[in-house]
Amino acid sequence: VTYFVLRDTISAIWSFFGAVSVQASPFVSFLFGYHAALPWHFSIPIAVLAISLSVRYRDRALSISLVLAVAALCLTHLLVAFMVLVCVGVMQIVNIIFTPLHLGLRIFSGWVGSVLLGVALAAVYVLLAATSGSLFSTENRIDEIYLSWRNSFIFPVVTARIFGMRWGIVQWIMPIVPLTSVAITSFVLYRNRSERDLPWAVAARLTLLCVIGLLMASELVYPLYATVPFLTNVQWPYRFLTVASVAGGLALPISGFIAFRTAGSLLSRALVVCCFALSLLLFVALQVKVAGEGVYPRLGLSTLTGNVAQKGAEPASIGPKWQSYLDGGGMQGYCARNEMHCEPLLEQAHQREWRVVVESD
Repeated sequence: VTYFVLRDTISAIWSFFGAVSVQASPFVSFLFGYHAALPWHFSIPIAVLAISLSVRYRDRALSISLVLAVAALCLTHLLVAFMVLVCVGVMQIVNIIFTPLHLGLRIFSGWVGSVLLGVALAAVYVLLAATSGSLFSTENRIDEIYLSWRNSFIFPVVTARIFGMRWGIVQWIMPIVPLTSVAITSFVLYRNRSERDLPWAVAARLTLLCVIGLLMASELVYPLYATVPFLTNVQWPYRFLTVASVAGGLALPISGFIAFRTAGSLLSRALVVCCFALSLLLFVALQVKVAGEGVYPRLGLSTLTGNVAQKGAEPASIGPKWQSYLDGGGMQGYCARNEMHCEPLLEQAHQREWRVVVESD
């Protein structure tokens, strides 16, 4: 996004800083290296593309690039697609207020049309995911610690006292980087508010997007989560740091370009450099922790071919004692304990058939 916005001799340097800024974001690094969250490895680059295409002003009805990016994001990771589209949608609505009405509505309608067409291209997957909720166990998703959204806000002050906390580093330390990026980019944009060219406008929209992501991850929107059950499908509000980290990471190099091209903006330049340094410092600290604990991204064949399910995704038909059933040998163990002869006839991912023979007295 930095390269396509700036397009001059120095854009390659700022593009490099933009790439480093996103990849060195502590939360993104946490997802890639420490948490080993496989879907994020594929969805983050596409999220960067979708956000980049969304924040550029486009005075036309349709963007084929955005259509394809949204479709790819939905097919890659619906959770990230949901968070990105929610935050960018709010940003686009707010943008109408600060844009001439006819232009703002034209940009917004073009974005909505592109998004809807992109979702339609991935409809076979989106509809499958949207209608498969009944296939998962509701009982096993009730967990006041692991699956609770109430203990998962960033900067938790009130909720931490009532519901506890999940991860102190994720909820208190990692959000500092995008929050600092918001503060510094806002300062740079305010100092250069008289220019308002394309880099200024894109940096402003990215900063607004970062604010929305941080807000959606904070306990300030607790009433929203409590009243909109669909939002709890995200499970953990801090996951909106994905959007905030990407947006903040992209806004920082563009605001840096603005600061370094302006004479007499030594303070702005120093703040941008300090924000880069803070992100890199936390990134290195996290990598040292990863190396010290011997954790590595599990992306080999053992992961891709093994059981990658997680708690809360158990089938609805298994019941509350499914683990004891498996530990007892499954159907064969059940038959042996009850003196029955069971012969498997069909074994597929979602279907099992047996011939059961019982000796009568």
